[in-house]
This record gives sequence, C-alpha cells and structure tokens, in this order.
Amino acid sequence: MVKRAKTPEANEEAKYYTCWSPYPNNPDFELSEHYIQFSRWIANILEDSNALHSLYYKPKHGMVIFAVDKSYRRTERLLGEHRWSEFLKKPKNGEQTLVSKIFYSTFSTDREVQKDGWKCIFVEEYFFLNWGIDKWFTKVPYPAPHWCDVPSENRVHKALCRPLPGAQVPRPGPSVPPPRQGKYMRFSAIISALY
Repeated sequence: MVKRAKTPEANEEAKYYTCWSPYPNNPDFELSEHYIQFSRWIANILEDSNALHSLYYKPKHGMVIFAVDKSYRRTERLLGEHRWSEFLKKPKNGEQTLVSKIFYSTFSTDREVQKDGWKCIFVEEYFFLNWGIDKWFTKVPYPAPHWCDVPSENRVHKALCRPLPGAQVPRPGPSVPPPRQGKYMRFSAIISALY
C-alpha cells in the first residue's frame, strides 16, 4: 500500500492576502516571468523583497494568494484597490483602466491554502536579481491604494477575501449632493432678478 505524503509544516510566520485581478494582466503562473513580475510588484508595494514568502495560484482563476511575513506592519500599503494608471510609470494601452484589489485572505495557514487545491511557489532570491529602485516599473513612492468592496465571487468557489478593516483603510465619506433647488430658491432668484 502506498504511504500518504507527509503533511507539510505550517508556516506560522506569515499573514495571507488575496489579490483579485493581479498584475500583470491575465497572468499564467506556469510561466516564471509572470510570477516573478507579480512578486516584484508586491515587493515594490512592501518596499521589502524579504517580506514576501510565497505565492499560491490556480490556473485560470483570476486571483492569487500570497504570504507576507507577520512582522511586516504597514498593511495599509497593501490593502485596497491599486489603480494601474496610478502606480505604473508607463502604462500600456488598455492598462489605464485596470485595477487590482488586495484583501486579507480567508485562509490563515499554508496548509489550508494547499488543502484547497492552490499550487505553491516559494519566493526565491533570484526573482530579484538585477532589480533595484532604478529598475522598478512602479512609481516611487508607491501611491496609496483606495478603499474598495470585496469582489463578488462565483457561488461555485468559496469566499477568499475578507472585507477591508475600516481602521486601516478608511471608507470614503458620502459625497455631499448639491443643494436642491426648491420653491424658496426659485422665488429668491426671481425677486433678485426684479431688483
């Protein structure tokens, strides 16, 4: 009888995030250039390539889960809507309207993510060879992300994103509508026109 594979060690040193519609556009994480580009983008946001531990993907899923060191405290830089027209130095045609959204993941351990069928890519040092601030494709400093709602998810898939915490990413206040023109406003306009 074949022995069951050993359960991998749980990575308790990481916090998990879900990225909806990741950069680059329509990435295929079977190709190294795509997962390296994604890793560099996240490292640009974090301003620290050592904080990024691993990436998890499912082919043709449209989302990526990634693990960041728990000691990283500036989560407000990650969470929210990242508008490509704002963070890319030279957005290509069609990239000006695209956005990526990053949320806390509903998964809390490496084991949970892999048990759900996500493939793991460990972030390696060679992802960042010949990569420095002068080679960044994002603006420096990286622009702050915007508040956004959790994306609507397919009923077939389980929810992967938690709503943004209001303390870290404040929800924009309601826009104040212009004053409505009522009877008094019209009457005073007529009176002022007469005199």
